[in-house]
Amino acid sequence: MKRQKRNPHQRAFSKGYLSGYQGRSWDACPGPRPSQ
Repeated sequence: MKRQKRNPHQRAFSKGYLSGYQGRSWDACPGPRPSQ
């Protein structure tokens, strides 16, 4: 059996972080939103 390289939650978090970094809305980002 192949081992997964990454935790799926970690992957989802980094994808959300990247979409926020690229200027997309916070709706695409998982996890807590920054209070601004």
